[in-house]
Amino acid sequence: MVRLDDLNPGQQVLDTKTELIHHSIRMAACNTAMTLARESSTKTSYKRANQEAHALMRQMFNQSGDIDTTEPGYLTITLDPLPAKVKTVAATQLCTHLTGTSPVPKPATPAPTSSSVTPSKQSPHL
Repeated sequence: MVRLDDLNPGQQVLDTKTELIHHSIRMAACNTAMTLARESSTKTSYKRANQEAHALMRQMFNQSGDIDTTEPGYLTITLDPLPAKVKTVAATQLCTHLTGTSPVPKPATPAPTSSSVTPSKQSPHL
């Protein structure tokens, strides 16, 4: 067995919590890219979407633009035009589709089944 320090002196090893968070973020990013690629294949007029959907997503993720947080409750992201007009059109169609999509509702929390639940006192609003 070879120690990591022997292979790469000074290598920093992440603790388990940090590593799990890192993996979770990478998985979420991968799932998001896969979903967006699938949506670009089905919801846009981009003819090469079946072959180039992932490349289009990478290009969109790396494109410069602006993030506007001035309107409470809304996040507005504006991308600069992509190098190819057909890709800009596809990105616009995808964003229009996503903007019109309702967020997925959270599952309802089941009501408690225990009969020992006591109501809490509500404090008066001042």
